[in-house]
Amino acid sequence: MHFQDQTAYHDDGRKKPIVCLLGVFDSSMSELPWSLSEEFTTQIQQKIMQSRQLFLVQDYPLVNYLLSQDRNYKPFLQDLNVLHNLPLQSEYVVFMELIRHDLKKSTESVSLTEKLDMAIRVRIIDLRGKSPRIILQELFEKKTDILGSLSLIDYRSNTWGSASFSVLPLGIAHNDFCNTLAERIEEYILVAKYK
Repeated sequence: MHFQDQTAYHDDGRKKPIVCLLGVFDSSMSELPWSLSEEFTTQIQQKIMQSRQLFLVQDYPLVNYLLSQDRNYKPFLQDLNVLHNLPLQSEYVVFMELIRHDLKKSTESVSLTEKLDMAIRVRIIDLRGKSPRIILQELFEKKTDILGSLSLIDYRSNTWGSASFSVLPLGIAHNDFCNTLAERIEEYILVAKYK
């Protein structure tokens, strides 16, 4: 599903919340041979678009503003009021930073599992009022046991985007993580919109 495949209204005529979901900023230092930022951003966007509850937009004035700033690897704005000075179509903006993506071998010598520890900082800002308001700011964490040894899987030839990745242990874990996070983002925005 692509941005142009969405509709701004529900079937009953109600307007959907307009959301700018910025790309995941990756500060995890992962050694995987692909961009976790691109993978997680794409998966979260796809999940939200498939649910058809939010209307995602690419708010270029905000993206351009953020790209022009020297953020020193800090993906979250400190001064939220700058959002009201930009010509945005969004009602909500979602900032995300992947801060941890660690794969740890089990300490048990006979264990067939490894631990995947992931964490993303999430901030959702509501732009509908007189001043921007944070409606969610949290560290979303998930630890997953992964069966089988990841060291036996060649992720250089089975990267994200390959035909086999989605059925491999890491692909399944990433998909579950992104789906759960997308549902959480959607839930907070819908509660804010319709309360």
